[in-house]
Amino acid sequence: MTLIMTGFIGAPIAILYEKEENMLQSLLLSPLTYKKLIIEKAVFGFIISFSASLLFLLFTVVPANIVGVIVILFFSSFLFSFIALLFGILFSEMETMFGFLIPLLLIILFAEINSSFNNYNLQLPVSRALYKLVVVNEIPLFEGSMILVLCILMALVDGYILRRTLRRN
Repeated sequence: MTLIMTGFIGAPIAILYEKEENMLQSLLLSPLTYKKLIIEKAVFGFIISFSASLLFLLFTVVPANIVGVIVILFFSSFLFSFIALLFGILFSEMETMFGFLIPLLLIILFAEINSSFNNYNLQLPVSRALYKLVVVNEIPLFEGSMILVLCILMALVDGYILRRTLRRN
């Protein structure tokens, strides 16, 4: 949940701020491409999410497979940052975005907590991957591949939607 909560903070706030200040159009008139803009905003969200998640994990438990945990956190941080960036692109005001985002995060939190009472039948591939690495001491190849594919897919979707949104305006 640290990944999700922190990943959903940086990227959408950065892009919504630029939208509200009418800086987004002028940024795209510069040599900055849609792809570079999406990556730049995702990196901002990634830094917040990755560092908070890694610190949280290292303060709670030091896993045997620390390299695997870092790899999963790395790609998961980008994934959640790209997902959150989509909310920043789609919404025009921070209040509206957070009004939609907070119930969504609460539903995800409830599903994950509920799954922990149900023999750890975890819903999110990130949770399953970290569970396999930290608790079961397995390499989560399927979950890791799924996270990587979703990360790439979300980056492409973000770029496409940003391009369409700005052309419409």
